[in-house]
Amino acid sequence: MSGYTWNPDDRSAAIALSGNNLIATALVASGEYAVRATAPRAAGKWYFEVLLGSACSSGTSFQIGLMTASASLATGVGKPTGCAAYDLRGYTYLANSYASGRPTAATNDVIGVAWDSVAGKIWWSKNNAWMLSGDPAAGTNPVYANAVLTASLFPAVSFYGPAATAGVSALIGQLNPGGLSYAPPAGFSAYGPPLITLGSHLTISGNGAGHAVAILDATTKALVQTATPAADGSWSAAVTAGNYYVLYFGAGCQPVAHGPYTVS
Repeated sequence: MSGYTWNPDDRSAAIALSGNNLIATALVASGEYAVRATAPRAAGKWYFEVLLGSACSSGTSFQIGLMTASASLATGVGKPTGCAAYDLRGYTYLANSYASGRPTAATNDVIGVAWDSVAGKIWWSKNNAWMLSGDPAAGTNPVYANAVLTASLFPAVSFYGPAATAGVSALIGQLNPGGLSYAPPAGFSAYGPPLITLGSHLTISGNGAGHAVAILDATTKALVQTATPAADGSWSAAVTAGNYYVLYFGAGCQPVAHGPYTVS
């Protein structure tokens, strides 16, 4: 799958990954343990989300935030030096210094993270409502503003037992553009590789524009993106770098496949 995911080579052994490495699951019900994403980001404004799974509640210490490459994975995300996190119990952490009074969260809530790595600011949202009346687009009321947040940092999540329940899918990291529940704040980009716009025309002789365009990953054959042609048949879609097939659909016609194409 194109995009950034949780990293199978940069996780505690107490965490299992599935769903193309987007789902992190607690394997044991004791201890504290984390997983980082596959790549860091710096020098920009970035946004990613975590969708909370069935084991998450306001009584459990799951943390979502940013970690340095050297931070121990045997701890909570927000505890090491230079790291920051939101905790579902209603806390935020910066280098193990915590503040209470934040919103709590539970199963099916979407936690958004907006990070301005140039200004060293970070905001968290719950279901698109920014905590502490924050406004990332305006750069105001960040949860933290600190020079340590200008470093190269990785999105990360952590579990803490006995709150973590063995064998229960606890959260889904949506790190791919197009996989988000909410649009990034103005001026922020979805955390992941740059998007590249593809485009062409789909027309059917004597019948105008075609019906639909589907873009498939050339390796997995998984659906990546769809597009609906305009009245003149023109279409466009944004994908990350990779290899793709393009399928054309028109009423009364057999689907037509083109590719694979290398997009870079």
